[in-house]
Amino acid sequence: MADTKGDCKKPKDCKSQDIDDKDLPEDQICKECDKGSPKDKTETENVFNPTSADLAKIEPGDDPMLNVEKDKTLKDESTYGLTWPESVTVDIDVRCEGGKFKAEMKSLIGNYSLQTRFLPHQHKVSVTGKPGDPSLGNFDEGSYCNQALSLSVLGKVSLPNDQWEYLPYEWYILDAVQKHEEVHLAHYLPALKNAAPEIGDIIKKLSADATPGKTKEQAIAEIKGSDKYKSALVEARDVWFQGHIFWDAIDDHNGPAAEAEHKVVDPVKNSICNYAKTHGWATCAACSP
Repeated sequence: MADTKGDCKKPKDCKSQDIDDKDLPEDQICKECDKGSPKDKTETENVFNPTSADLAKIEPGDDPMLNVEKDKTLKDESTYGLTWPESVTVDIDVRCEGGKFKAEMKSLIGNYSLQTRFLPHQHKVSVTGKPGDPSLGNFDEGSYCNQALSLSVLGKVSLPNDQWEYLPYEWYILDAVQKHEEVHLAHYLPALKNAAPEIGDIIKKLSADATPGKTKEQAIAEIKGSDKYKSALVEARDVWFQGHIFWDAIDDHNGPAAEAEHKVVDPVKNSICNYAKTHGWATCAACSP
């Protein structure tokens, strides 16, 4: 019997008078029968729903653009924290079009890292217990004003004529740094959802030839193993960051991030100052109304 794989009618070939377009070529998924002859099949495109995009927190990577070393620590001595879009993870499906398996985005995850720390030589301000309790925290008459001042300036001050270099103060609260970074992080998921259509278009450019015998699973594996797929993920991450996060977060340091820190440090500073005043300690300019 002749090899009929790829024909539209078994055991006869496409030239047979016994045509049945319900039959499909056995080994060519992206073919269909038309009047007894195989032709390229075009399947309906599945449009990705941006609301299904999500975030995943991962460890920071070794990125030459960042203040991050291979030991995963921040190396810039004036940097408290860093929230960073590390990469995107895209799962794909394929559909038939034009004799090819065309990729389409099935899921989208934005991978980010978030780091916080004290600056070098900085110590934690600790306030515990009830107001008026002598065991209120790790301050005393000699250190309380320094702590209050450190909290007033959010732990550091800019050096003259340099917006990126800072002089760290001795005391701070790590939770304030966390709240600062969460202001940045709040932009990440909305930015990813807004970037999803652009990222989907990047993924649509990927394809694999629909050669006889190739399954959809094999086509997916072929695409995901290609250099073009890796490049597409890099491009997708850049769209997420440079096209959306950067612009959404550009004004964070002009108010919202500092406000988030003050919500943490101001009540602590006030507790310290009130304790000092109640106990008749020396006055402190940082505690003035």
